[in-house]
Amino acid sequence: MHGTYRVIDRDGRHAIQIGEFAQIWRLDAGDWRIDRDIRSDDSEKHE
Repeated sequence: MHGTYRVIDRDGRHAIQIGEFAQIWRLDAGDWRIDRDIRSDDSEKHE
């Protein structure tokens, strides 16, 4: 699973953080579990 995310302030007016994510899931004894969860926000791209 992968995509973009946006965290909005409590008023719902301004984005506090915008970024991208990727998750890798694996099937373990009949249950799906997150194996990897990777995120980066836009501020990291501009450093």
